[in-house]
Amino acid sequence: MSNPNLLAFLNPEQLAAVEHRGTPLLVLAGAGSGKTRVVTVRIANLVAQEEARPGEIVAITFTNKAAAEMRSRINDLIGVDDNTTTASRVWIHTFHALCARILRRDISNFPNWDRNFVIATQTDQRAIIGRLCGPTGKPGSLDTFRVIRSIEKAKHNLIGPAAFPAVTPIEKRIKNIYHYYQEELAESNALDYSDLIMMTAQLFHEYPDVLERYQRRFRHVMVDEYQDTNAAQHDLVQLLAGDAKNLCVVGDPDQSIYGWRGAEPENLLRFTNDYPNGKIITLLQNYRSTRTILTAANELIGNNPRPLGLAKELWTKGEEGAKISVYSAPDEYDEGGWIAGEIFRSVNSQGASYADFAILYRTNAQSRTLEDALRKRSIPYTIIAGTRFYDRREIRDLLSYLRLLINPGDLLSFRRIINVPSRGVGKISVERVMTEIESHPDEALFDSVYRCVAEELIPPRARRAVEQLMILLDELINSSLPVDKLLEELLERIDYTAWLQKSNDAVARLENVEEFRETARDFTENNPEGSLEEFLEEVSLAAPIDDFDEQSGSVSLLTLHAAKGLEFPNVFISGVEEGLLPLTRQQAASDEQIEEERRLCYVGITRAEYRLHLSRSVRRNIQGRKVWSKASRFIKELPTSLLDDHSSGNLNILSTSEDLLAVEKERAEKRVKKQGIVFTVGDRVWHDKWGRGIILSRAGGGPSLKLTVKFARHGIKKLVAKYANLQKM
Repeated sequence: MSNPNLLAFLNPEQLAAVEHRGTPLLVLAGAGSGKTRVVTVRIANLVAQEEARPGEIVAITFTNKAAAEMRSRINDLIGVDDNTTTASRVWIHTFHALCARILRRDISNFPNWDRNFVIATQTDQRAIIGRLCGPTGKPGSLDTFRVIRSIEKAKHNLIGPAAFPAVTPIEKRIKNIYHYYQEELAESNALDYSDLIMMTAQLFHEYPDVLERYQRRFRHVMVDEYQDTNAAQHDLVQLLAGDAKNLCVVGDPDQSIYGWRGAEPENLLRFTNDYPNGKIITLLQNYRSTRTILTAANELIGNNPRPLGLAKELWTKGEEGAKISVYSAPDEYDEGGWIAGEIFRSVNSQGASYADFAILYRTNAQSRTLEDALRKRSIPYTIIAGTRFYDRREIRDLLSYLRLLINPGDLLSFRRIINVPSRGVGKISVERVMTEIESHPDEALFDSVYRCVAEELIPPRARRAVEQLMILLDELINSSLPVDKLLEELLERIDYTAWLQKSNDAVARLENVEEFRETARDFTENNPEGSLEEFLEEVSLAAPIDDFDEQSGSVSLLTLHAAKGLEFPNVFISGVEEGLLPLTRQQAASDEQIEEERRLCYVGITRAEYRLHLSRSVRRNIQGRKVWSKASRFIKELPTSLLDDHSSGNLNILSTSEDLLAVEKERAEKRVKKQGIVFTVGDRVWHDKWGRGIILSRAGGGPSLKLTVKFARHGIKKLVAKYANLQKM
C-alpha cells in the first residue's frame, strides 16, 4: 500500500461503509456525498488489508468516464505492484463492458456463437428494424422507434422473442419482427447492447458451472448507481453475488431519472427484502454545493415520497453562498441572451473561466437558441452528449471495415461497405449479392461473395470491384499490423479520404477521420499488445459523456440527463417551465412521471457548486408554434427567500402571458418614440431569432416602416421595424 493514510479523510459514515464486511451493504449516498470516494477506498482497503486480491474484486458502474475515474483514484491510493497497476487488475467496468468481457470468454458455450462476435450499434439496430418495419409512411408500416422500444423493454426484462407477449395484431407483428431481428443479428455473430446483458444472464442460468467459476473468482461485488439498474441488471448482480455476503451497492433514490429506459428504482428500494440481513448506511454530508443550493434541493425533493429513511436532508459545513438567480424571459431568444450575457460578464469582469459554466436543458431542441446567443457573444462552447462521434457516417464506414476483419461473417458490416467508397457496385448488384448470402446460411459469407463473382451473377464492372474488395479484406485479415497501422493501411488501400473530399461536407468529415486516426494511435500507444478486437469493443461501448473534457476551456451545453455525475462551479438550468420541466402535459401526467421529473430537476440543481441560475420563457416556439407557458411548479416549490429575481421589463419569475403582453405593448410604444435608428438598404443587421442578415428593401416610414431582410440561415423575411428589434452590425 503506497498511501498509509488511506482512511484518514473519511467521515464516520464513509468509514463505516468502507470497513463493513460479512453481510450485504447498501450505501444510500446523497448527491455530492463522496460515494466514489467510498467505493474506491473500500477497494483499496480490501487490497491493503489483504482481504482480497485485485482480480477478486468487480466494481460495476454506468459510464466509462466513472470507471476511468475509479481506476485513477485506486492507482493514487495503492499505486503499482510488481510493475502492474492495481486498478488494471480490478474488474472495473460498465455493465455492458463487463458482460462483453465475460462473453468473449464463454459465449462459445452457446451453439453457433463464437468469441469474435461484434457489438451492433444503435445505428445498426435502427437499420435492421427499419427494414423489417417497412418503408416509413407506407400503409402497414410500423414506427421503427416504437418497435425498438418494445424489443428493448422485453430484453430489459429478460424476455426473448419466443416469450414476447402478443395479444393485439400490432404486438404480434412486433413479436415477428423481434424474431427476425434476432435471427439477423445471429447471422452476423452480433449482439446489441441489451443482448450483452441478457445473454450473460442466460449464460449463468443455463450453465451453472460457468456461474460458479465467476462466483468463486469475485469475492467482492460492488455496484454504483444501483437505482438505475433494470430487471436484467438486477438479476445479473444477484447471480454474480452468490451468497451476497460481500455485495456492496451504492445509490440514491432521489437521483433515479432513467425510468424511460427501463431503470427500476425498486431494485434499490427492495434491498431489505432481497437481503434481510443487509445493512444500510446513509451518507448525507455534501462536499460539493453551498448551503443555499442544498436548501433549495432539499425543499424541492421533499415534495416526493422519501423511501428508505432518506427523509433526512443533505447538509454541508461549507459556506452559505449566493442566492439563486432566476430570470423570466419574454421568449427563448431573450432567455438565451440573458444566459450568454451573465456568462460573458462573469468571465470578463470577475476573472472566471468559460469552463466553469454549464447550461443544462431538458431537451436537445433547446440548444439551438442557446448556441446562437453564445455565438453572438463569441463565447466558446461544447455540446456534450449530442450525436455520438462513433455514429457519424464516415466513422461507421471505417468501423464496418474493421469489424469484418475480426468477424468475416458480419452481414451488417458487409452490407454497409460493399460499395463504400463508391466502386461501381450498383443497388441491383448489391441486392443480388446480399440475396445470395442470405439464401445460403450454411455457407461462409466470403464464400458466397466469391461464388457470386465466379458464377457471374452480377455485371462485369461490379464483379471486378467486388473481387478486389474481397482480396483486400482477405489480405488485411491476415495482417499482423497494430491497430493504428492497420487503419492507415485500410484508408490508403480504399482511398477513402480522396472519396470524402468530393462530398459537400468534406472538411468536417475529414476532421472526423483524423480524430478516429488519433483514437487508434492513442489506443496502440496505451496498449502496445492491444488487439483489433479490444479496440472495437472499446469504441463500440463508448458514450458521448465519456468525451467530456473538464479542461476544454469552453462552456458546456448538455441535457439534464447527461449532467448526471458531473459538477460545475456555475450552472444555468434553462426552460424551467410547465411542459418542458416537467416534460409532461399536466392533465396527462401521472404522479410517477412528475416525481421522476422532479428528481431530474434535483439532479440539475445539485450539479452546481457555487452559483445556480434558473430561467424560463413566457412564450416559446415549439415545432413552429408560439406556445405560452407557466413557470414550472418546481420553481414554486423553492423558498422565495433563496431567489434573486433578475427579470426585466416588469416581468418576474412567475409572470403570465398577460404580463408579457403588457410589457410588449410598453416596449413597442418606447420603440415608436425612439425611432432614431435609420435603416437603409444594404445595412447589415442582427435579429435575435434569425441571426445575421442584410436589408434588401424598405417601404413606408416612421412607425410603419417595413423592411425586407435576407438572413444568412433563414432566407428572406418581411419585418415591421418597430417590432423587429433589429440591431445594426
